[in-house]
Amino acid sequence: MFDWRGEVWMLPETSADHSLTLYRCTQFPDKWEKVQAFSVGRELCDSIIVDKTPEALTVLCSETRPDNQLYTRYRRYTVRENPEAEERDDVDEFILDEDEPFNLQHRNYELGSRNAGPLFTNNDQTVRPAQVSTKVDYGVYLQFWVRRGASEVPLCAAMPQNVAIAGIDPANLIGIHTYCRDADIEVIDA
Repeated sequence: MFDWRGEVWMLPETSADHSLTLYRCTQFPDKWEKVQAFSVGRELCDSIIVDKTPEALTVLCSETRPDNQLYTRYRRYTVRENPEAEERDDVDEFILDEDEPFNLQHRNYELGSRNAGPLFTNNDQTVRPAQVSTKVDYGVYLQFWVRRGASEVPLCAAMPQNVAIAGIDPANLIGIHTYCRDADIEVIDA
């Protein structure tokens, strides 16, 4: 979920139908309207918003490899207003543009190219969590990345043996899949 244009929106995982689907909240938390489904022709998961302006959203997704979903690669898209939508009723409200230069740079499937939660700020740095899998296990640990100019560099990793979660025996913690935080709350899916 994310705020955009004074409203609450979401891009839930709908990978099985090879689309990105945008929803707008009409009554929080349980009433949503489907605004638009964008057919992408591939199985995408773990979408996050990496940039937003009043006119557009930049979405970073992980595309799963068809023969082995432990392997993923990043795909980036821009959702923007359809300029014809105000004048015509027979066109969609938004257009989805694929970021081809970015996607060409990320053409190989890897075990660490899966988003693990939304961007967050820590010590004035924008941080992006990513899941790292192995050839046999999904989401074994998290790798945190920070922006340095136009690129990202590793910040630190969160290994299961180094994470303490109230109510969970550390011996039973075999992987970490998602990390979300804001100023008051930290959520870990392990």
